[in-house]
Amino acid sequence: MAINEQGRQLEVAREAEELLRTLARSTRAVPNPQDSYPLLGELVAMVDHLTQVTRQLAHWHAGAEDGTHYAGEDGGTTGSTHAAGSALNEARQALRTASEAISKAYTANGVVLWYPESR
Repeated sequence: MAINEQGRQLEVAREAEELLRTLARSTRAVPNPQDSYPLLGELVAMVDHLTQVTRQLAHWHAGAEDGTHYAGEDGGTTGSTHAAGSALNEARQALRTASEAISKAYTANGVVLWYPESR
């Protein structure tokens, strides 16, 4: 069961990044081919959670108020809470597209009769 970790957001994000880096390095081969199906299912769930995070951060950025949450902007013309929220919404859409594609792979992989181990 997931618990609310608001006070540890950055630490949790760093832990997740480390685990995802480990996963990325470990998937060059799949020694137990039948694991590929649940692995794709977990990947869909991970992307869906990232989609939720980007949606929530976009919403948070949209509600950030100058003088309350931040002290103006640092001279640039492209940076703002609005621009950050907009970019996060773009990322959310891209993640939705990625989730749909991985879900298709998950479904396609679900009919394959894998050998228990690579031959």
